Amino acid sequence: MLGMQLTIAIITVIAGIAFARNGAFQRNYDYGYSIENSMGLLLNDTTSYMALKNELSSVPGITALAGTRQHIGFSRLNEVAETEGIKKEIRLFEVGREYPSAMQLKMAAGRGFNANMESDYTNALLITEKMAAVYGWTKSQTLGKRIHINKTDYSVIGVLSDFKSETMFEPLEPVAVKLCKENKFQFLIVQAKPQDLTKVYAEVKDAWKRLYPMKPFNGFYQNQVKAEAYQVTSNIATIFFWFAILSILLTTTGLFALVSLTALKKMKEIAVRKVVGARAGHILVLINKGYFWIFIISAFVGCYGGWSLSKLLLDSIFKVNAGVEINSLIASVIVLFVITAITSGIKVWQAVRINPVKLLRAE
Repeated sequence: MLGMQLTIAIITVIAGIAFARNGAFQRNYDYGYSIENSMGLLLNDTTSYMALKNELSSVPGITALAGTRQHIGFSRLNEVAETEGIKKEIRLFEVGREYPSAMQLKMAAGRGFNANMESDYTNALLITEKMAAVYGWTKSQTLGKRIHINKTDYSVIGVLSDFKSETMFEPLEPVAVKLCKENKFQFLIVQAKPQDLTKVYAEVKDAWKRLYPMKPFNGFYQNQVKAEAYQVTSNIATIFFWFAILSILLTTTGLFALVSLTALKKMKEIAVRKVVGARAGHILVLINKGYFWIFIISAFVGCYGGWSLSKLLLDSIFKVNAGVEINSLIASVIVLFVITAITSGIKVWQAVRINPVKLLRAE
C-alpha cells in the first residue's frame, strides 16, 4: 500500500510539472506571425472595409492596416489541392495585399504578392513549408509548381515559413494563401505596438461607433487564439498540483506511521546498538532498510506511469505541446525522496535521542 501511495504521488507530481511546463511552452510558443501586437474586427458587410480604413488611417499608434476574407485563428476555408495526381486537404486563406506583411508572415523562398501584377490576383499562390513537405517538395523545387484548387490552376510563386493557422488544440496544417479583392474582405486587421494596442483597440471601437452606431462592434485581440489553450493547461496544472499535495500528504502520513511502528518494535535493538557505539546513520539504515526497495520500485513504476499518462493526456488535448522531459521525472523523484527522507529522519532523530540505559532498564 505504501508503494502504491508513493507511485501515485510521483505520477501526480510528474503530471503537475508537465502541465506547468506546457503552460510556459504555450506562453513562449512562436506562432510564426504577429500575435501580440495585432487586433481584428469582423466586418458586417464587404463595403465597410474602405470606410473604416480611411477613418483609421490617421489614428496615432497604428502601424499597419490590412483586409482579408479568412483570418488566422478566427476563420478558415478547407479546400482540396491537387497536383501531380496527388490530392491533399489544406487550409486556404484569401487575403488582401497588405495582409502578409501586417501579420508578419515570413518568406522562406521565392517572392511575395505584387499588387501591381494582375496575374497575382488570378493564379498566384503562396504555400507553407508544411504544404510543400506534404507533396515531398523542397523549397527550391516548390517554386513554379502548378496546383489545382477549386477549378482554378495556380502557380506557386513563394514559400512561407510555417505558421500556426489554428489553436494549440489543432495540429500544424498545410496552408495556401492567395490574393483577393477588397469587395470580398470580411476582416479588418490592425497592427500596433504591444504597449499601444489597448489604446488603439479603443480608438477602433470609437471609429466603428461613429460610422455604424446601430451595428454591434465585433473586435478581438489576436492573442485570444492562445488564451483558451493556456487557460485549459493552467487549470489542469492546478488540479494536478492539488492532487499531488494530497497524495504527498497521504504518503507522508502512511510512511511516518510505518516507520514509527518499525522504530517501536526495534527500540531494544536500537538501545543495544547505541550502547556499543552505533551512530545515527546505522540506526537510520536499521529502521529504513525495509522501505528502501519499496521507494526504488515505486520510483521506477511512478516515473513510467507519470511519463506515459502525462504524455497521453497532453497529446489527446493539445496537438502541439511541450511533451514530458526527463527533468520532470528526476525532479518528481527528488521531491518525493526529500519528503520521505525528512519524514523518516524525524523518527530516527527521536529514536537517537532516547537514553539507551533508561530504555534497557525499562525492558
